[in-house]
Amino acid sequence: MNPGDAFRFTRGKGDDHLWLILTDPARDSDCRTVIVNITTYRAEKDHSCLLDVGDHPFIRHRTCIAYDYARIIKANRLEKLETDGIIHFEQPFSADVLRRIMAGAVSTRKMPIRVQDFVLAHA
Repeated sequence: MNPGDAFRFTRGKGDDHLWLILTDPARDSDCRTVIVNITTYRAEKDHSCLLDVGDHPFIRHRTCIAYDYARIIKANRLEKLETDGIIHFEQPFSADVLRRIMAGAVSTRKMPIRVQDFVLAHA
């Protein structure tokens, strides 16, 4: 699993959002990573990173990163979810788009402080 890898939940809540791995689990002694999801852009949402058609094949309209839902998760948990068929990996984000998403993660005031500190320490 690498930064920029994208996945969707195949069943249950959240199956309409694309999630992505933001940090490299190999850079953490406990093999943890930060994941964030994209959501439809609305005026009241976080504007720290806006994405549009062309930034990823999954994106069909203007979207934004939901930094307020960012979480730290162990890579082996994601691997188990994939093995169990609960998540499915999609095409990864490009390095350029990932850089924009990371810049938003550093500048946003919506990401939980604990998660933002993890991003800064493992970027």
